Amino acid sequence: MTTQVILALLMGCSILGYAHAKDSGSLVLISGYSDHGRISADIDEDEVDPDKYTEYSLDIERVRSIRVVLPKYYLYAHYTSMDAVDEQGRKYNNRFNSIAFGFAYEMQEYLTGSVHWYMLLDGGGGAARFNFDNPRSRAMGEVGAEVGLLFFRRFSVGLGIDYQLIGYPGETIAEGGYASANLGLHL
Repeated sequence: MTTQVILALLMGCSILGYAHAKDSGSLVLISGYSDHGRISADIDEDEVDPDKYTEYSLDIERVRSIRVVLPKYYLYAHYTSMDAVDEQGRKYNNRFNSIAFGFAYEMQEYLTGSVHWYMLLDGGGGAARFNFDNPRSRAMGEVGAEVGLLFFRRFSVGLGIDYQLIGYPGETIAEGGYASANLGLHL
């Protein structure tokens, strides 16, 4: 029911001329920041060693990310760096890093004057690295979404969410996510 109402409103706005979609630019650069996130280890109780991945649980204190999107080609690249804090309050810089490549879709709609709203959806795969005493890299998949305002068709301010699944089908190691405030440059 809700989906039907939203679709009806969007169709009505486009027919009446209130919304005018803008073609996406050729390059979008987005920088994100969050002061909280979580990576939870995958604990399977029916395995021989159920605590095999407990070290992969991290309390994230700060997340920094860079996303490069090529909207005309529906492609993106995303780098994430996370700082963690342990139970004693000790901070570890760059405890978790990831890089992903995949597909992205950006939509922009006219609001008023030189202001548009935009939505960006992406999903892909790559690698995640846990920087322990013996660093370990693992396969990773991720999905993300961002909505925000685009000013003068060049500068954006938005809110985003990202979810990452670390491991491979049949043997996941950890999963994590965060919400971020983002600044972007649309070229």
